[in-house]
Amino acid sequence: MTRVIQNSATDLESQLETRQVFVTQRKRDLELTAAFRTPELLANANSLVEDNARFEIGHTGAGLEREVLLIGLGLNWTGLLFLIFVNVIICIGVGGVVGMATKNVNLGVAVTSGVATTVGCVQAILFLVFK
Repeated sequence: MTRVIQNSATDLESQLETRQVFVTQRKRDLELTAAFRTPELLANANSLVEDNARFEIGHTGAGLEREVLLIGLGLNWTGLLFLIFVNVIICIGVGGVVGMATKNVNLGVAVTSGVATTVGCVQAILFLVFK
């Protein structure tokens, strides 16, 4: 069950004015990152922003610095390179085996491109399902 509280003073989405945020330093907060990936970790934190003074809502004065939550996606380069490497090996391997077995280069190239297309479609579907 989800409880939604509408309060114009603390509801960040209802604020009409835009605020400029100058990012001078980035620091990964391991607890908030883990909670972003597993929301159940913050199930009991109904007012996380209000309870933490470092995320103060409202006017803080011109000279005071406050922390903001910067949410972004990170790319796992190792996983991406491994995935590309495995895909290339599978596509070229299957095409090479078919080409050698049939002694027909054109058929080997056709099988390679067909396997690459199939693998690409499966990866796109998995990406859409699991995001």
